[in-house]
Amino acid sequence: MLASAKAVIEKTRPALEEALRETGFPLLITGHSLGAGTAILCTVLLSRVSPLSGSPKMRCFAYAPPPVVGPLSNSALRGLTIYSFINRADVVPRASLANVFHLGLECMAVDRLELYHHRFNLMRRDAAPENAEETKAKQSILDAVKECQDERARKHHESFPPLFVAGQVYWIEWQGQVGSVEDVNLDSTERRPRIHMAKAESFQSLLLRGGTNALKDHMCGRYKEGLEGYKVHLKASGGCNCVIQ
Repeated sequence: MLASAKAVIEKTRPALEEALRETGFPLLITGHSLGAGTAILCTVLLSRVSPLSGSPKMRCFAYAPPPVVGPLSNSALRGLTIYSFINRADVVPRASLANVFHLGLECMAVDRLELYHHRFNLMRRDAAPENAEETKAKQSILDAVKECQDERARKHHESFPPLFVAGQVYWIEWQGQVGSVEDVNLDSTERRPRIHMAKAESFQSLLLRGGTNALKDHMCGRYKEGLEGYKVHLKASGGCNCVIQ
């Protein structure tokens, strides 16, 4: 993505310089998925590394962006106008090498547990009656995962530094669905999108309980549906405290 961002800038800089000089307009940079990561990096490069003449005002709208920056305290990120949108269980904004690595550590920690036949019952997707032994087995899994997460909070792996989604992050929630992330069969009229301001740190783990939505929620159509649905909600309710420009 960094190579793509540099290539895009190299190919478009002459046209950008001419257009901005003649019009004085601000510059809008946008993209989806890998394009969103590239757009974010283009914004950083054009603002901090190789600025355009006249330093025009720039805004970046990134939809389903991969985590491409870190740490968030880096001075190169200060003052940039970047809006990042994450739809529900979308896996891409959570898919950093660090998150995958730590998920592997959690899986190995669970695999070392003496769960025996409880493994098959715990892997069932449908609700099943629990007995005391299964409850104890579930708790042992939660404890093993929590221990890995606590260790990560104390010390990051030097080979896999944490990466984050850049800018002001907005999370699209779908109300009226179980857990807001799982697969359910609901009529489209029952799907009520809401958008919340979120912190980039909230997406430092892979969300596996989303079923197929971890991939489906990444599609452009899902983002369009969420944004347009929320626009309808704003018009009907007279607005809210969450401002999207």
